[in-house]
Amino acid sequence: METFKPKLLEFSNQQKTEGSTIISEEIPLAEEFYRAQPDFVLAALGVKKRYLPWRLSDFQEIGSIPDILQGLFITGGPGTGKTSLASALFRDFLPYTIVPEHIDPRFKCDGAFSAIFIRVPWLFREIRAASQEKGARGETTCIERYGRIRLAVFDDFGMEKQSEWTVSTFADILEEREGEMLPTIVTSNLTVKEIWQVEPRVASRLAGMRILKLEGPDRRLGRCSSS
Repeated sequence: METFKPKLLEFSNQQKTEGSTIISEEIPLAEEFYRAQPDFVLAALGVKKRYLPWRLSDFQEIGSIPDILQGLFITGGPGTGKTSLASALFRDFLPYTIVPEHIDPRFKCDGAFSAIFIRVPWLFREIRAASQEKGARGETTCIERYGRIRLAVFDDFGMEKQSEWTVSTFADILEEREGEMLPTIVTSNLTVKEIWQVEPRVASRLAGMRILKLEGPDRRLGRCSSS
């Protein structure tokens, strides 16, 4: 299986243009902490316990996985391993997302890591909560945060209740991330064609990403039938 770490490392180095001596001190500390407790960091950034064991080596049957710098849309039926693969990718690339949080508050997630793994229905709940608490400014700030975080996984797109607001909001986030050339992974049970029928603006953004389709039976149902 191909590894794209050199490209992602190049991206990471491009972002660290401040030249601060604090960066050289904080980044090794964050990397050391991640190496010591990777599952703790992954869980803090949104990866659920069920998906922590997955590694890219578990997906060798997929072959070469495209570079995520262009964005990666993972589609497939329920139980085909979309979230598991996204979690494995998130784990592999996370060390290259370290940004000391004093550099830019828009990148703040958890400590020095500028990355997030979130289900799309929860993403909208968080944005709505920010809007209710702080009005339009809170909503804008929240959208900007997800648009500027270095690495974002948006899991289960299409599971949320569709509305003009959800379409516009998610399209704005994807458009911002595309413009800033930030790695984005989106998973969905739907294909781009199916999404186009109801959300052309979102589908257009997803079509511009690398598309990986996972096929096969529902693994969850397989476990039930064998028990």
